[in-house]
Amino acid sequence: MNIGESIKTAREAKKLSPADLATKLSVTTLTITDWVSGDLTPTSEEIKKIAKALEIDPAQLSSGEGPKDRVCSKCGKTLDQEEVGHAGTKIVTYFGRKKEKSKTSYRFDEKGHDIFCDHCAQELSSEHEKKVQKTKKSAWISSSIVGGVALLLSIAIGVLALLSENQRGGIIALAIAPVVAYAFFALIFVLVMNNTFVGHFFKKATFIAFIQIPSSLLSNEFDGIGSFVAGLILKVIVDMLLFIIGFALIFTFSLLCSLVMFFFALKREPGVD
Repeated sequence: MNIGESIKTAREAKKLSPADLATKLSVTTLTITDWVSGDLTPTSEEIKKIAKALEIDPAQLSSGEGPKDRVCSKCGKTLDQEEVGHAGTKIVTYFGRKKEKSKTSYRFDEKGHDIFCDHCAQELSSEHEKKVQKTKKSAWISSSIVGGVALLLSIAIGVLALLSENQRGGIIALAIAPVVAYAFFALIFVLVMNNTFVGHFFKKATFIAFIQIPSSLLSNEFDGIGSFVAGLILKVIVDMLLFIIGFALIFTFSLLCSLVMFFFALKREPGVD
């Protein structure tokens, strides 16, 4: 099958007349006829425009293949021509998904990647919404527990300071208790929601500090048992220092950022993919 025959087959599958296709492409009907007959060969740019108008992959025209059956990636159902042509409802794809605020919408992908029938699309949307709600619930519960514990500890420290006649320390501890509680609450909430840069930074930084750096240190070779033992002890000490310093810096930075990022995480859809 040549390009002209592929264009004709795809056009008929979309139930378009030569005039309809010509209007879509802003060309004359004669041009369409010449393409189909082979008297005129479309350029690469024209092939892309034709494929877009017919909602097929340009490679199908270039290779001379006809329009392929569109099969649901989830249930394997072959979509009929009416479904294929109904871009907004019957065919949706995760490939073309975009996130807007707290909602997830789906758009038609003309290249046919990861196509789902309407039934499977609704199931996938429902599954996604369940994951979103589960993540939100987990974020609220875990952050409330951690924030509550932080509040109680701060109050306990303040009371103990007052009982030990450290008036200044006790008053300061009690005064900042709500701030400390909110800081820990916000940090856990942001990390669980995983929809701000704080969560990505925390994961990346901890991976580098506790996995990559220790691994690179342990990859060195030593000559002799004595040298190996001494090197191993040194590495353990260095790893412990890196752990303490690294965790303190990462935790402090994430904690401070979370004070502000909580409000952004609250408005965004959690990262559940």
